[in-house]
Amino acid sequence: MAAAERRIDALARRCYVGLDAATLRDETLIGLRAIIPIDAAFFAVVDPATMLFTSILAEEPLGEAGCCSSRMSSVRSMSTSSRH
Repeated sequence: MAAAERRIDALARRCYVGLDAATLRDETLIGLRAIIPIDAAFFAVVDPATMLFTSILAEEPLGEAGCCSSRMSSVRSMSTSSRH
């Protein structure tokens, strides 16, 4: 098995060990950057029943000042609205 394939397999296995979202993001980014160049990353935690984002973890340029913050504000307001 090639080195890149071993890294990919190790990275995929880490997704199933019960890490919290921030730790999984950090470990995934380290692993991905060892395989391919990455400029920015976006991770979403999803409610499996509704498939709606419950939180996001993003790096610049996608973070709070970037494209995701206004969309997540909309999602948060919809999820707390009494008009479901």
